[in-house]
Amino acid sequence: MNIVLIDGNSLAYRAFYALPDTMKTASGITTNAIYGFTSMLLKILEEKPDFAAIAFDRPEPTFRHKEYKEYKATREKAPPTLHEQMPYIKEVAQAFDITVYEIPGYEADDVIGTLAKEAEKEGYAVIILSGDLDPLQLVNEKIKVLTTRKGISDTVLYGEKEVKERYGMTPSQLIDYKALKGDPSDNIPGIPKVGEKTAVELLKEFGMLENILNHLDKIKKESLRENIRKNVPLAELSKKLAAIVTDVPLKIDFEKSRRAEINWKKIFPLFQKLEFESLLKKYGGGAGKREKTAELNLKAVQNEKELNALLGELNKANAFAFDLETTGLDPFTTEIVGISFSVELKSAYYLPLGHKNGTACGQGQALSLHSGLELHSGLELHSILEQLKSLFLSDKLKIGHNLKYDIEVLANAGITVSGPFFDTMVAAYLLDPAAEKYSLKHLAKQFLGVAYAGSDAEATFGLYEVFNLALKAQKLDNLFSAVEMPLLKVLVEMERRGVAVDVPLLENLS
Repeated sequence: MNIVLIDGNSLAYRAFYALPDTMKTASGITTNAIYGFTSMLLKILEEKPDFAAIAFDRPEPTFRHKEYKEYKATREKAPPTLHEQMPYIKEVAQAFDITVYEIPGYEADDVIGTLAKEAEKEGYAVIILSGDLDPLQLVNEKIKVLTTRKGISDTVLYGEKEVKERYGMTPSQLIDYKALKGDPSDNIPGIPKVGEKTAVELLKEFGMLENILNHLDKIKKESLRENIRKNVPLAELSKKLAAIVTDVPLKIDFEKSRRAEINWKKIFPLFQKLEFESLLKKYGGGAGKREKTAELNLKAVQNEKELNALLGELNKANAFAFDLETTGLDPFTTEIVGISFSVELKSAYYLPLGHKNGTACGQGQALSLHSGLELHSGLELHSILEQLKSLFLSDKLKIGHNLKYDIEVLANAGITVSGPFFDTMVAAYLLDPAAEKYSLKHLAKQFLGVAYAGSDAEATFGLYEVFNLALKAQKLDNLFSAVEMPLLKVLVEMERRGVAVDVPLLENLS
Protein backbone atom coordinates (compact mmCIF):
# COMPACT_ATOMS: atom_id res chain seq x y z
CA MET A 1 0.00 0.00 0.00
CA ASN A 2 1.27 3.48 -0.79
CA ILE A 3 0.25 7.02 0.03
CA VAL A 4 1.05 10.32 -1.68
CA LEU A 5 1.35 13.43 0.49
CA ILE A 6 1.35 16.74 -1.37
CA ASP A 7 2.73 20.12 -0.31
CA GLY A 8 0.12 22.35 -1.95
CA ASN A 9 1.81 25.70 -1.40
CA SER A 10 5.24 24.69 -2.67
CA LEU A 11 3.76 23.13 -5.82
CA ALA A 12 1.65 26.22 -6.49
CA TYR A 13 4.69 28.46 -6.01
CA ARG A 14 6.79 26.34 -8.36
CA ALA A 15 4.05 26.28 -11.02
CA PHE A 16 3.53 30.04 -10.79
CA TYR A 17 7.15 30.80 -11.67
CA ALA A 18 7.50 27.96 -14.19
CA LEU A 19 4.63 29.07 -16.45
CA PRO A 20 3.87 32.50 -17.96
CA ASP A 21 1.41 34.71 -16.09
CA THR A 22 -0.19 35.56 -19.44
CA MET A 23 -2.28 32.41 -18.98
CA LYS A 24 -5.72 33.87 -18.28
CA THR A 25 -9.34 33.00 -18.90
CA ALA A 26 -11.60 35.22 -20.99
CA SER A 27 -12.96 36.65 -17.74
CA GLY A 28 -9.46 37.60 -16.57
CA ILE A 29 -8.61 34.80 -14.11
CA THR A 30 -4.85 34.16 -14.10
CA THR A 31 -4.36 30.40 -14.35
CA ASN A 32 -0.64 29.63 -14.67
CA ALA A 33 -0.26 28.33 -11.10
CA ILE A 34 -3.60 26.50 -11.22
CA TYR A 35 -2.73 24.84 -14.51
CA GLY A 36 0.78 23.83 -13.45
CA PHE A 37 -0.48 22.52 -10.11
CA THR A 38 -3.23 20.54 -11.85
CA SER A 39 -0.77 19.07 -14.36
CA MET A 40 1.57 17.89 -11.59
CA LEU A 41 -1.37 16.52 -9.62
CA LEU A 42 -2.63 14.54 -12.60
CA LYS A 43 0.85 13.17 -13.21
CA ILE A 44 1.11 11.74 -9.69
CA LEU A 45 -2.49 10.45 -9.67
CA GLU A 46 -1.81 8.56 -12.91
CA GLU A 47 0.56 6.41 -10.81
CA LYS A 48 -2.56 5.10 -8.99
CA PRO A 49 -1.62 5.68 -5.32
CA ASP A 50 -3.80 3.89 -2.77
CA PHE A 51 -4.18 7.03 -0.65
CA ALA A 52 -3.60 10.75 -1.20
CA ALA A 53 -3.70 13.84 1.00
CA ILE A 54 -2.62 17.44 0.55
CA ALA A 55 -1.56 20.10 3.04
CA PHE A 56 -1.64 23.88 2.71
CA ASP A 57 -0.08 26.63 4.82
CA ARG A 58 -2.37 28.78 6.93
CA PRO A 59 -2.15 32.59 6.90
CA GLU A 60 -1.64 32.85 10.68
CA PRO A 61 1.86 32.97 12.23
CA THR A 62 3.28 29.55 13.12
CA PHE A 63 5.04 28.44 16.30
CA ARG A 64 8.31 29.23 14.50
CA HIS A 65 7.35 32.89 14.19
CA LYS A 66 6.67 32.94 17.93
CA GLU A 67 10.08 31.38 18.62
CA TYR A 68 11.88 33.74 16.25
CA LYS A 69 10.14 36.86 14.98
CA GLU A 70 12.52 37.15 12.03
CA TYR A 71 11.59 33.72 10.68
CA LYS A 72 10.99 34.08 6.92
CA ALA A 73 11.05 37.87 7.39
CA THR A 74 13.31 38.37 4.37
CA ARG A 75 10.97 36.59 1.98
CA GLU A 76 9.11 38.66 -0.55
CA LYS A 77 5.36 38.45 -0.27
CA ALA A 78 3.67 36.17 -2.77
CA PRO A 79 2.52 38.12 -5.85
CA PRO A 80 -1.19 39.01 -5.76
CA THR A 81 -1.79 36.95 -8.89
CA LEU A 82 -0.50 33.83 -7.09
CA HIS A 83 -2.53 34.61 -3.97
CA GLU A 84 -5.67 34.98 -6.10
CA GLN A 85 -5.18 31.51 -7.58
CA MET A 86 -4.94 29.63 -4.28
CA PRO A 87 -8.73 29.22 -3.78
CA TYR A 88 -8.97 27.66 -7.23
CA ILE A 89 -6.03 25.36 -6.48
CA LYS A 90 -7.80 24.15 -3.35
CA GLU A 91 -10.97 23.72 -5.40
CA VAL A 92 -9.02 21.52 -7.84
CA ALA A 93 -7.74 19.36 -4.97
CA GLN A 94 -11.25 18.96 -3.59
CA ALA A 95 -12.65 18.15 -7.05
CA PHE A 96 -10.19 15.25 -7.21
CA ASP A 97 -11.46 14.07 -3.80
CA ILE A 98 -8.11 14.56 -2.11
CA THR A 99 -8.18 15.02 1.67
CA VAL A 100 -7.10 18.59 2.48
CA TYR A 101 -5.30 19.55 5.71
CA GLU A 102 -4.76 23.10 7.01
CA ILE A 103 -3.70 23.37 10.65
CA PRO A 104 -3.30 26.79 12.38
CA GLY A 105 0.13 27.34 13.91
CA TYR A 106 1.87 24.83 11.66
CA GLU A 107 3.27 24.79 8.16
CA ALA A 108 2.24 22.32 5.45
CA ASP A 109 5.61 20.57 5.92
CA ASP A 110 4.75 19.83 9.55
CA VAL A 111 1.39 18.34 8.61
CA ILE A 112 3.03 16.24 5.91
CA GLY A 113 5.78 15.14 8.32
CA THR A 114 3.19 14.01 10.85
CA LEU A 115 1.14 12.16 8.23
CA ALA A 116 4.28 10.56 6.77
CA LYS A 117 5.48 9.21 10.12
CA GLU A 118 2.03 7.86 10.98
CA ALA A 119 1.73 6.23 7.56
CA GLU A 120 5.16 4.68 8.06
CA LYS A 121 4.03 3.19 11.38
CA GLU A 122 1.05 1.64 9.61
CA GLY A 123 3.32 0.05 7.03
CA TYR A 124 2.64 2.30 4.04
CA ALA A 125 5.22 3.34 1.49
CA VAL A 126 5.16 7.16 1.38
CA ILE A 127 5.84 9.55 -1.48
CA ILE A 128 5.98 13.26 -0.61
CA LEU A 129 5.36 15.52 -3.61
CA SER A 130 6.92 18.93 -3.06
CA GLY A 131 8.14 21.93 -5.00
CA ASP A 132 11.15 22.37 -2.69
CA LEU A 133 13.74 20.28 -0.87
CA ASP A 134 12.74 20.91 2.75
CA PRO A 135 11.04 17.48 3.17
CA LEU A 136 14.30 15.64 2.34
CA GLN A 137 15.03 15.48 6.08
CA LEU A 138 12.09 13.05 6.36
CA VAL A 139 13.50 10.54 3.88
CA ASN A 140 14.12 7.01 5.12
CA GLU A 141 13.58 3.44 3.94
CA LYS A 142 9.79 3.96 3.74
CA ILE A 143 9.57 7.67 2.90
CA LYS A 144 10.74 9.20 -0.38
CA VAL A 145 10.43 12.71 -1.80
CA LEU A 146 9.47 13.54 -5.38
CA THR A 147 10.42 17.11 -6.20
CA THR A 148 10.64 19.33 -9.25
CA ARG A 149 14.11 19.98 -10.60
CA LYS A 150 13.30 22.38 -13.44
CA GLY A 151 9.93 23.81 -14.39
CA ILE A 152 7.10 21.45 -13.55
CA SER A 153 7.82 18.43 -15.73
CA ASP A 154 11.41 17.59 -14.78
CA THR A 155 11.21 15.71 -11.48
CA VAL A 156 13.59 13.67 -9.35
CA LEU A 157 12.82 11.05 -6.70
CA TYR A 158 14.95 11.15 -3.56
CA GLY A 159 15.55 8.14 -1.38
CA GLU A 160 18.30 7.78 1.21
CA LYS A 161 20.87 6.95 -1.47
CA GLU A 162 20.04 10.00 -3.60
CA VAL A 163 20.20 12.37 -0.60
CA LYS A 164 23.58 10.96 0.40
CA GLU A 165 24.90 11.27 -3.16
CA ARG A 166 23.81 14.90 -3.50
CA TYR A 167 24.64 16.27 -0.05
CA GLY A 168 27.22 13.87 1.35
CA MET A 169 25.14 13.35 4.49
CA THR A 170 22.13 11.45 5.74
CA PRO A 171 18.61 12.95 5.50
CA SER A 172 18.40 13.61 9.25
CA GLN A 173 21.72 15.49 9.15
CA LEU A 174 20.17 18.09 6.85
CA ILE A 175 18.51 19.56 9.95
CA ASP A 176 21.87 19.84 11.73
CA TYR A 177 23.39 21.28 8.56
CA LYS A 178 20.85 24.13 8.60
CA ALA A 179 21.41 24.60 12.33
CA LEU A 180 25.10 25.20 11.65
CA LYS A 181 25.05 27.03 8.34
CA GLY A 182 21.60 28.61 8.49
CA ASP A 183 19.08 28.87 5.68
CA PRO A 184 18.74 32.27 3.99
CA SER A 185 15.52 31.30 2.21
CA ASP A 186 13.74 30.91 5.57
CA ASN A 187 15.97 33.42 7.38
CA ILE A 188 17.21 30.73 9.78
CA PRO A 189 20.33 32.34 11.31
CA GLY A 190 22.64 29.38 11.95
CA ILE A 191 26.04 30.06 13.51
CA PRO A 192 27.76 33.19 12.17
CA LYS A 193 30.88 32.53 10.04
CA VAL A 194 30.05 28.82 9.63
CA GLY A 195 29.72 28.05 5.94
CA GLU A 196 28.87 25.00 3.88
CA LYS A 197 32.34 23.42 3.98
CA THR A 198 32.78 23.82 7.74
CA ALA A 199 29.27 22.53 8.46
CA VAL A 200 29.83 19.40 6.36
CA GLU A 201 33.23 18.71 7.99
CA LEU A 202 31.76 19.07 11.49
CA LEU A 203 28.92 16.68 10.70
CA LYS A 204 31.28 14.13 9.20
CA GLU A 205 33.30 14.17 12.42
CA PHE A 206 30.55 14.48 15.03
CA GLY A 207 27.37 13.26 13.30
CA MET A 208 24.88 15.75 14.74
CA LEU A 209 24.64 19.17 16.38
CA GLU A 210 24.24 17.82 19.93
CA ASN A 211 27.47 15.82 19.63
CA ILE A 212 29.28 18.93 18.42
CA LEU A 213 28.03 21.00 21.36
CA ASN A 214 28.85 18.23 23.85
CA HIS A 215 32.41 17.82 22.55
CA LEU A 216 33.51 21.36 21.78
CA ASP A 217 36.89 20.65 23.34
CA LYS A 218 37.60 18.19 20.49
CA ILE A 219 37.38 20.92 17.84
CA LYS A 220 41.01 21.69 17.05
CA LYS A 221 40.60 25.13 15.53
CA GLU A 222 40.30 27.53 18.46
CA SER A 223 38.50 30.34 16.62
CA LEU A 224 35.84 27.92 15.36
CA ARG A 225 35.48 26.29 18.77
CA GLU A 226 34.95 29.61 20.55
CA ASN A 227 32.62 30.90 17.83
CA ILE A 228 30.36 27.88 18.28
CA ARG A 229 30.60 28.09 22.07
CA LYS A 230 29.29 31.65 22.20
CA ASN A 231 26.50 30.88 19.70
CA VAL A 232 25.10 27.68 21.23
CA PRO A 233 21.63 29.21 21.85
CA LEU A 234 21.49 30.40 18.22
CA ALA A 235 22.45 26.95 16.93
CA GLU A 236 19.82 25.24 19.07
CA LEU A 237 17.18 27.74 17.96
CA SER A 238 18.15 27.24 14.33
CA LYS A 239 17.76 23.48 14.63
CA LYS A 240 14.32 23.91 16.15
CA LEU A 241 13.31 26.20 13.29
CA ALA A 242 14.71 23.85 10.64
CA ALA A 243 13.23 20.62 11.97
CA ILE A 244 9.90 19.52 10.51
CA VAL A 245 7.47 18.70 13.31
CA THR A 246 6.13 15.15 13.19
CA ASP A 247 3.60 15.28 16.03
CA VAL A 248 1.07 17.90 14.89
CA PRO A 249 -2.26 17.26 16.67
CA LEU A 250 -4.24 15.70 13.83
CA LYS A 251 -7.20 13.38 13.55
CA ILE A 252 -5.77 10.90 11.10
CA ASP A 253 -7.97 8.41 9.28
CA PHE A 254 -6.21 7.20 6.17
CA GLU A 255 -9.32 5.35 4.99
CA LYS A 256 -10.89 8.75 4.28
CA SER A 257 -7.98 9.41 1.93
CA ARG A 258 -8.35 6.14 0.00
CA ARG A 259 -8.36 6.74 -3.74
CA ALA A 260 -11.25 5.76 -5.97
CA GLU A 261 -11.59 6.24 -9.71
CA ILE A 262 -11.39 9.90 -10.70
CA ASN A 263 -14.87 11.40 -11.05
CA TRP A 264 -14.42 13.39 -14.25
CA LYS A 265 -18.02 14.63 -14.11
CA LYS A 266 -16.98 16.73 -11.10
CA ILE A 267 -13.75 17.88 -12.69
CA PHE A 268 -14.72 18.78 -16.26
CA PRO A 269 -16.99 21.71 -15.24
CA LEU A 270 -14.07 23.19 -13.27
CA PHE A 271 -11.72 22.69 -16.23
CA GLN A 272 -14.30 24.41 -18.44
CA LYS A 273 -14.54 27.35 -16.04
CA LEU A 274 -10.75 27.65 -16.01
CA GLU A 275 -10.62 27.14 -19.81
CA PHE A 276 -8.17 24.24 -19.61
CA GLU A 277 -8.87 23.24 -23.20
CA SER A 278 -5.85 20.97 -23.58
CA LEU A 279 -6.70 19.03 -20.41
CA LEU A 280 -10.34 18.75 -21.46
CA LYS A 281 -9.31 17.27 -24.77
CA LYS A 282 -6.64 15.07 -23.21
CA TYR A 283 -9.03 13.49 -20.72
CA GLY A 284 -12.11 13.41 -22.91
CA GLY A 285 -14.03 16.36 -21.52
CA GLY A 286 -14.21 18.53 -24.61
CA ALA A 287 -15.02 18.48 -28.26
CA GLY A 288 -12.24 17.95 -30.71
CA LYS A 289 -11.58 14.24 -30.80
CA ARG A 290 -12.02 12.85 -34.25
CA GLU A 291 -14.28 9.89 -34.81
CA LYS A 292 -12.22 6.73 -34.73
CA THR A 293 -14.03 5.50 -37.84
CA ALA A 294 -12.87 8.46 -39.94
CA GLU A 295 -10.79 7.23 -42.85
CA LEU A 296 -7.85 9.07 -44.33
CA ASN A 297 -7.88 9.85 -48.04
CA LEU A 298 -4.16 9.60 -48.82
CA LYS A 299 -3.20 10.30 -52.42
CA ALA A 300 0.16 9.40 -53.90
CA VAL A 301 1.55 11.99 -56.32
CA GLN A 302 3.42 10.01 -58.96
CA ASN A 303 3.24 12.04 -62.20
CA GLU A 304 3.13 15.63 -63.46
CA LYS A 305 -0.66 15.74 -63.60
CA GLU A 306 -1.01 14.69 -59.97
CA LEU A 307 1.77 17.09 -58.97
CA ASN A 308 -0.03 20.00 -60.64
CA ALA A 309 -3.23 19.04 -58.80
CA LEU A 310 -1.34 19.08 -55.50
CA LEU A 311 0.29 22.44 -56.23
CA GLY A 312 -3.13 23.84 -57.11
CA GLU A 313 -4.54 22.73 -53.74
CA LEU A 314 -1.56 24.15 -51.85
CA ASN A 315 -1.68 27.49 -53.68
CA LYS A 316 -5.38 27.92 -52.86
CA ALA A 317 -4.86 27.23 -49.14
CA ASN A 318 -3.91 29.84 -46.53
CA ALA A 319 -2.05 27.21 -44.50
CA PHE A 320 -0.59 23.79 -45.08
CA ALA A 321 1.02 21.08 -42.99
CA PHE A 322 4.02 19.22 -44.32
CA ASP A 323 6.39 16.52 -43.17
CA LEU A 324 9.56 15.06 -44.65
CA GLU A 325 10.34 11.37 -44.87
CA THR A 326 14.12 11.01 -44.67
CA THR A 327 16.86 8.40 -44.58
CA GLY A 328 18.10 9.40 -41.13
CA LEU A 329 17.81 11.71 -38.14
CA ASP A 330 20.80 14.01 -38.69
CA PRO A 331 19.42 17.00 -40.65
CA PHE A 332 22.84 17.76 -42.14
CA THR A 333 23.51 14.32 -43.64
CA THR A 334 20.07 12.83 -44.27
CA GLU A 335 18.41 12.58 -47.68
CA ILE A 336 14.78 13.32 -48.52
CA VAL A 337 12.73 10.22 -49.37
CA GLY A 338 9.33 11.87 -49.64
CA ILE A 339 7.14 14.78 -48.56
CA SER A 340 3.57 14.65 -47.29
CA PHE A 341 1.19 17.63 -47.40
CA SER A 342 -2.22 18.31 -45.89
CA VAL A 343 -4.56 21.32 -46.07
CA GLU A 344 -7.56 19.72 -44.34
CA LEU A 345 -8.49 16.85 -42.05
CA LYS A 346 -8.82 13.33 -43.48
CA SER A 347 -7.00 14.30 -46.64
CA ALA A 348 -3.31 14.23 -47.52
CA TYR A 349 -0.91 13.98 -50.42
CA TYR A 350 2.35 12.08 -50.50
CA LEU A 351 5.23 12.80 -52.87
CA PRO A 352 7.51 9.73 -53.12
CA LEU A 353 10.96 11.00 -54.01
CA GLY A 354 13.38 8.28 -52.99
CA HIS A 355 11.30 5.14 -53.48
CA LYS A 356 12.52 2.13 -55.39
CA ASN A 357 10.37 -0.80 -56.46
CA GLY A 358 7.37 0.48 -54.57
CA THR A 359 9.11 1.00 -51.24
CA ALA A 360 11.23 3.69 -49.67
CA CYS A 361 14.71 3.96 -48.34
CA GLY A 362 15.14 4.62 -44.61
CA GLN A 363 12.33 6.22 -42.63
CA GLY A 364 10.18 6.77 -45.71
CA GLN A 365 9.40 3.08 -45.85
CA ALA A 366 7.19 3.47 -42.80
CA LEU A 367 4.66 5.57 -44.69
CA SER A 368 4.19 3.20 -47.59
CA LEU A 369 3.81 0.25 -45.24
CA HIS A 370 1.19 2.00 -43.06
CA SER A 371 -0.76 3.51 -45.93
CA GLY A 372 -0.84 0.50 -48.21
CA LEU A 373 0.11 2.65 -51.20
CA GLU A 374 2.14 1.23 -54.05
CA LEU A 375 4.67 3.95 -54.78
CA HIS A 376 6.30 4.13 -58.20
CA SER A 377 7.24 7.76 -58.71
CA GLY A 378 7.95 9.02 -62.18
CA LEU A 379 8.94 12.41 -60.78
CA GLU A 380 12.47 13.71 -60.45
CA LEU A 381 13.57 15.06 -57.05
CA HIS A 382 15.37 18.18 -58.30
CA SER A 383 12.45 19.18 -60.52
CA ILE A 384 9.93 18.82 -57.69
CA LEU A 385 12.04 20.79 -55.23
CA GLU A 386 12.38 23.61 -57.76
CA GLN A 387 8.58 23.78 -58.11
CA LEU A 388 8.15 23.82 -54.31
CA LYS A 389 10.57 26.71 -53.67
CA SER A 390 8.01 29.48 -54.18
CA LEU A 391 5.50 27.65 -51.98
CA PHE A 392 7.91 27.49 -49.03
CA LEU A 393 8.88 31.16 -49.55
CA SER A 394 5.24 32.30 -49.58
CA ASP A 395 3.46 33.98 -46.66
CA LYS A 396 1.24 30.93 -46.11
CA LEU A 397 1.27 29.41 -42.63
CA LYS A 398 3.64 26.42 -42.58
CA ILE A 399 2.60 23.78 -40.06
CA GLY A 400 4.89 21.01 -38.89
CA HIS A 401 5.88 18.80 -35.97
CA ASN A 402 9.47 19.55 -34.91
CA LEU A 403 9.68 22.08 -37.73
CA LYS A 404 13.30 22.95 -37.03
CA TYR A 405 14.39 19.56 -38.34
CA ASP A 406 12.39 19.86 -41.57
CA ILE A 407 13.57 23.44 -42.17
CA GLU A 408 17.20 22.35 -41.76
CA VAL A 409 16.80 19.40 -44.14
CA LEU A 410 15.13 21.58 -46.78
CA ALA A 411 17.83 24.22 -46.38
CA ASN A 412 20.45 21.59 -47.17
CA ALA A 413 18.44 20.77 -50.31
CA GLY A 414 18.51 24.42 -51.38
CA ILE A 415 15.01 25.38 -50.23
CA THR A 416 14.43 28.29 -47.85
CA VAL A 417 11.34 28.06 -45.66
CA SER A 418 9.88 31.42 -44.61
CA GLY A 419 7.38 32.09 -41.85
CA PRO A 420 4.84 32.25 -40.45
CA PHE A 421 5.21 28.90 -38.69
CA PHE A 422 3.15 26.68 -36.41
CA ASP A 423 5.11 23.90 -34.71
CA THR A 424 2.70 21.47 -33.05
CA MET A 425 5.45 20.00 -30.86
CA VAL A 426 6.27 23.42 -29.38
CA ALA A 427 2.55 24.17 -28.98
CA ALA A 428 2.04 20.88 -27.13
CA TYR A 429 4.83 21.79 -24.70
CA LEU A 430 3.45 25.27 -24.02
CA LEU A 431 0.00 23.85 -23.35
CA ASP A 432 1.25 21.06 -21.11
CA PRO A 433 4.85 21.44 -19.89
CA ALA A 434 4.33 18.52 -17.51
CA ALA A 435 3.68 16.00 -20.27
CA GLU A 436 6.15 13.14 -20.65
CA LYS A 437 5.75 12.62 -24.40
CA TYR A 438 5.48 15.05 -27.31
CA SER A 439 5.83 12.62 -30.21
CA LEU A 440 3.45 12.93 -33.14
CA LYS A 441 2.27 9.36 -32.60
CA HIS A 442 1.42 10.00 -28.95
CA LEU A 443 -0.27 13.36 -29.51
CA ALA A 444 -2.33 12.14 -32.47
CA LYS A 445 -3.78 9.34 -30.39
CA GLN A 446 -4.29 11.59 -27.38
CA PHE A 447 -5.91 14.60 -29.05
CA LEU A 448 -7.33 13.27 -32.30
CA GLY A 449 -8.65 10.01 -30.94
CA VAL A 450 -7.10 7.91 -33.70
CA ALA A 451 -4.21 5.54 -33.97
CA TYR A 452 -1.24 6.94 -35.84
CA ALA A 453 -1.30 5.76 -39.47
CA GLY A 454 -1.03 7.10 -42.99
CA SER A 455 0.21 10.66 -43.18
CA ASP A 456 2.34 12.63 -40.74
CA ALA A 457 1.19 15.86 -42.38
CA GLU A 458 -2.52 15.11 -41.93
CA ALA A 459 -2.04 14.21 -38.26
CA THR A 460 -0.05 17.42 -37.82
CA PHE A 461 -2.81 19.47 -39.46
CA GLY A 462 -5.32 17.92 -37.05
CA LEU A 463 -3.16 18.81 -34.06
CA TYR A 464 -2.80 22.35 -35.41
CA GLU A 465 -6.58 22.83 -35.36
CA VAL A 466 -6.77 21.57 -31.77
CA PHE A 467 -3.74 23.44 -30.41
CA ASN A 468 -4.47 26.73 -32.19
CA LEU A 469 -7.76 27.04 -30.30
CA ALA A 470 -6.20 25.89 -27.03
CA LEU A 471 -3.37 28.45 -27.24
CA LYS A 472 -5.90 31.24 -27.72
CA ALA A 473 -8.07 29.96 -24.88
CA GLN A 474 -5.11 29.95 -22.49
CA LYS A 475 -3.80 33.32 -23.72
CA LEU A 476 -0.59 31.71 -24.94
CA ASP A 477 -1.06 32.56 -28.61
CA ASN A 478 1.01 35.77 -28.44
CA LEU A 479 3.90 34.05 -26.66
CA PHE A 480 3.75 31.27 -29.23
CA SER A 481 3.59 33.43 -32.36
CA ALA A 482 5.73 36.39 -31.23
CA VAL A 483 8.49 34.54 -29.36
CA GLU A 484 8.57 30.78 -29.89
CA MET A 485 7.97 30.60 -33.64
CA PRO A 486 10.40 33.39 -34.71
CA LEU A 487 13.01 31.62 -32.58
CA LEU A 488 12.86 28.61 -34.93
CA LYS A 489 14.71 30.40 -37.71
CA VAL A 490 17.27 31.77 -35.25
CA LEU A 491 18.02 28.26 -33.98
CA VAL A 492 18.26 26.92 -37.52
CA GLU A 493 20.77 29.62 -38.50
CA MET A 494 22.81 29.06 -35.35
CA GLU A 495 23.08 25.34 -36.04
CA ARG A 496 23.85 25.79 -39.74
CA ARG A 497 26.53 28.43 -39.21
CA GLY A 498 27.92 27.03 -36.00
CA VAL A 499 28.11 29.02 -32.78
CA ALA A 500 31.12 28.91 -30.47
CA VAL A 501 30.30 27.85 -26.92
CA ASP A 502 32.30 29.00 -23.90
CA VAL A 503 32.32 25.68 -22.03
CA PRO A 504 34.16 26.93 -18.89
CA LEU A 505 31.71 29.82 -18.56
CA LEU A 506 28.71 27.51 -18.88
CA GLU A 507 30.20 25.17 -16.27
CA ASN A 508 30.63 28.09 -13.88
CA LEU A 509 27.06 29.23 -14.49
CA SER A 510 25.76 25.74 -13.75
